[in-house]
Amino acid sequence: MVIVQIYLPTSGHDDEELDKMYEQLEELIERQKGSDNVIIMGDWNAVVGEGRDENEVGLYGLGQRNDRWDKLVEFCRNNKFMVTNTWFQQHIRRRYTWKKPGDIGHQRYQIDYILVRQQFRNGVKSSASYLGADIDSDHNLVAMKMRVKLKKIVKAEVGKSGT
Repeated sequence: MVIVQIYLPTSGHDDEELDKMYEQLEELIERQKGSDNVIIMGDWNAVVGEGRDENEVGLYGLGQRNDRWDKLVEFCRNNKFMVTNTWFQQHIRRRYTWKKPGDIGHQRYQIDYILVRQQFRNGVKSSASYLGADIDSDHNLVAMKMRVKLKKIVKAEVGKSGT
């Protein structure tokens, strides 16, 4: 299993930096075997919004899509990943992952996601955000429950040579 945590450029950065980050991430993914369970989590600064988008985004996103959602969905589509925290019906407090400082007008957004390969989607049992985690951040903790079956590695016995 491979777990990658990323920090994408904020909305103040230009598209070139964002494209470079996606390219670097794709290079990391290409180095992994297709059968590896790769989990990518982080602050994507993308709002995928409500409503399903094929196999990549589920029905239970939050908000209106922003200008970065298409890059995230394209990345997921090209690499066969899914956004786990949009596939489970949760109360809104379990969907939003960031709120604007000062919380004027209760502006809350879902911009942090956990991605897994689509072939492992049945192993994901839940994915949600949790308020109040003492993590010294304006973001909420995002967690996923996943059933993982580990293969037993059988070591070949080395025969003893008798003299």
